[in-house]
Amino acid sequence: MNTEKSTTTPADSYVPSDGPERFEPELIHLAAVSQWAGSDPLVSQAGGGNASCKTAALDYMLIKASGYRLAQVTQRAGWIAVRLRTLLALLRDRSLAAMSAPTARERFLAEVNATLAARGERPSLEACFHATLGRVVLHTHPVYVNAFACMKDGDVALEEALGRSVPWIPYAPPGYSLGKAMDELRQQLDLERPLSAILKNHGLVVSAPDHTAAIQETQAMIAAGERFFESLPNDFLERDVTSSATANLLSEAQSVISTYDVFIRPALNRGLSRTAEACAENTSWTPLAPDDVVYNGPCVHIYRDREAFLEGLASRDFPLRKAVVLVRGVGPLFFGPSEKAIDAMEETLTAHVAIRTLIMRRGSAQELPPEEAAVIDSMEGEAHRQRIAQEI
Repeated sequence: MNTEKSTTTPADSYVPSDGPERFEPELIHLAAVSQWAGSDPLVSQAGGGNASCKTAALDYMLIKASGYRLAQVTQRAGWIAVRLRTLLALLRDRSLAAMSAPTARERFLAEVNATLAARGERPSLEACFHATLGRVVLHTHPVYVNAFACMKDGDVALEEALGRSVPWIPYAPPGYSLGKAMDELRQQLDLERPLSAILKNHGLVVSAPDHTAAIQETQAMIAAGERFFESLPNDFLERDVTSSATANLLSEAQSVISTYDVFIRPALNRGLSRTAEACAENTSWTPLAPDDVVYNGPCVHIYRDREAFLEGLASRDFPLRKAVVLVRGVGPLFFGPSEKAIDAMEETLTAHVAIRTLIMRRGSAQELPPEEAAVIDSMEGEAHRQRIAQEI
């Protein structure tokens, strides 16, 4: 492959995530910003979002490993070090840019992961856009910011809320395409100061000189959204009590699928249980962002009543291994390969309904186009992220 001249080769592009003493200053920033963002499910959910920190010499970038939650990143685990110049050279390779989008996306991912397969760890799929920005980069999916990102004319609404404009990047699939878009945008940005950028139908990116500034900038964006849309109820994230009607339906469902190795669970989150049907009344409930597809599939399966659900469950077409179901009068049910997988599904769906709830107060949703959802559903990198998330 004809890349720009670099001091490294693909074979030595990455180093193992050991020897943390070598990167102690950077790991202080990386762990602090990751732990902060990973502590609140209204800021980041499941394995979504990522964080990075570059060395002062700009030779390495430390970034969250694919599949890990931000809360799992510490100074000793959950990250991988990437040779920064090699990654940027690959991102800017002209031969990649000349390929079709699907081919370039897969070729780029294969090159990035070439030396990592034996270890089973990979840098975050978004490593390429982190590489183009400042020293500390934090990418999150805060519901109060994604309400703008997933809303029609959300850029206008956000400018009203902030009293200033921020850069917006039109939707691009995670990975190479998004990295290219961010690399083009960076030429217009002052990377010496904290700044925010919005990824349409995706999330918030903050670039800053240190973890304190990155957190403060993220908090400012969230606060603007909360003022504009107004706060969610205080008990939105509290656990709900499973009703006897739901428990009885689960028992019937378990008897139908008893021969399958699959877990089924009702929604445990109060905000999700309370708002799910309202969301279903006002929308087709298709994905708003990539993680909706990654964790919950291309759609929510809606049934008019318990009888229709049980009939559908018995059909051969029901996607048992990963499905979110809404049974009217009962609420959301999750089917997944493990309890841990269902935890991630519920966190993601809770954020989804929170975003829709906020948007309905001020406008209408701009959903992810079906063809883009199909791209996410087919990406090997996203499948890898799910596999790792179920193992750690």
